[in-house]
Order: sequence, then structure tokens, then C-alpha cells
Amino acid sequence: MVGGELERITGVPLLGALLYFCLVPLPIAPAQAAAGDDDPFFLALSSELEHVWRWSASWTGGKWLNGYAAGREVEMSVVRSASDGQVCIADLSLVLKFVVVDREPRIVDAEHRSGQSCWDASQGFSRRAWAVQNVEQIMRLREQTGMPAGQAREPLVPSPRQGEIIEATYRLRLPVLAPPDTQPFNLDSPEVQDVARATARAIHRGPEPGCHAGEAAIPRFSNRDPMLLVYVDLPCGKGIVDIIKDPEGKRTLGRFTTYEYNLDVLVPRLRQRLLLTVRLP
Repeated sequence: MVGGELERITGVPLLGALLYFCLVPLPIAPAQAAAGDDDPFFLALSSELEHVWRWSASWTGGKWLNGYAAGREVEMSVVRSASDGQVCIADLSLVLKFVVVDREPRIVDAEHRSGQSCWDASQGFSRRAWAVQNVEQIMRLREQTGMPAGQAREPLVPSPRQGEIIEATYRLRLPVLAPPDTQPFNLDSPEVQDVARATARAIHRGPEPGCHAGEAAIPRFSNRDPMLLVYVDLPCGKGIVDIIKDPEGKRTLGRFTTYEYNLDVLVPRLRQRLLLTVRLP
């Protein structure tokens, strides 16, 4: 996709674009951040990770807690830009993706990986970030000068403050996991309405045709929760809509599943923390 965009913007074939970028001097390595316990980003990310793990222990039975032990010290590698990033915790075989909302990291996805794959994910993030930055700078160059991009190389070199990629390694002591905090949302709040709409859209995309009317049980939640699990009772069966956040941090993305969660365990927990019940059209 990046190659096609380069060819469209510069008007030169992909091979020429690749040769051009080989000649452009780029920083040898991303900036290295200080990794002290007083680093504000580390403190914010540690708080976010604790909430995510508390949520996982409470709602999924430990989906993202492989090898987790309270009090254990683990190494945490972070690669990030101003808008998003990734956390790699090789000791837990875990890669977590986050977006930055109001300067605060918010976890939006997680997956289990081996230590080497974890490192590869961080390197892949850095390469994709540089590619996107270069495409944007070519667009600005064409707009500002009107000349072919290959005739002016200097603006393609990111300045230290322009789209900086930061890497850091921290030591984190895993906390004891209490139940996650929730927020007192009004039933007509935008956050609750986003969840109701995402649930309805997932039902229309998911089950068999004609099986869209039913009831959805939405539990109490927090804006910091990485995912929201909504129990759905339909004529054709029962299941869960798991709702994640979009790149802007809103809960607009839902997926209906009948088999990934243990309903016998999950549904009683959900009913104990019920926020509201929604009739689905």
C-alpha cells in the first residue's frame, strides 16, 4: 500500500521510489527515552497496563495473563510515536498496541507472541511509522515546491521534533489484581450510545439473516477498559458481542461470537454488573 501511494504521489515507478529512499539519509536509530521510574509516560503506561490486567482477570479468566504472577519483575520494551505505539513484554509472551488520547496511552489490542516475534513486531512498527512519515513529507514537498520529489532530498529527513519514534526499556513489577474500576455513566451518555450502536451493527453483520431481534445486556464499564463484552440473547442463539475501540478511542467496532467465551461463567458476572438492557430491532 505504501509503495502504491509513493508511485501515485511522485509519478515514478515503485523501483525508482525504493532506489530513491535508499539514497536518503535517515536517522540511524530511533530516539532512546530515559527509562527511569519517574518517567511520566512509564507511569501512565503502567497504570493503563494494571487496569487492562485487572479487566482481563475479572472478565476473561486471564486471557492476557499467561505467566502472570503478582510481584514478579518483568522487562517491558516500548516503541511509540506521538499517536500510537506497541508494548512488548517477552516474559509474558505479550504484545499490546495502544493509541495516545489526550497524551495518555490507551490499550486497544493485545496478542500472545514469542520473544523473537515480539521483537519483530516492534521493528515492524518502526518501519511502518517511517514509511508513513516519508509519504506525508513527499506530499508536502510536491505542494510547496511543485518540483519532482527526487530533486530535493533534504526535506525528507525528519527533524528531531517531527514525527519522532521513541524506544525505551523499563522494569515493571507486576501488581496484585483487584477488580477493575467502573464509571457512573448516564444511560443516555455518548459512551453508552456508542456501545448500543456498535452492538446493533455487530448483530446485523453476524448471525444468520432474520436473527437480529433480541436483547442485549450491557455491563458497567470504564473508558479505560480495553474491550467491552455485551451478552446478546437472540432467537437463533446466545452469544457475546466484544466491542473494541477505534483509532480515535471510541467504542464503534463490535464482533458477534457464540463460541469464544464461556457463557456459564461470564453471564452471571455480567448480570451482577448490569448497566442496562437494550432491545435490538
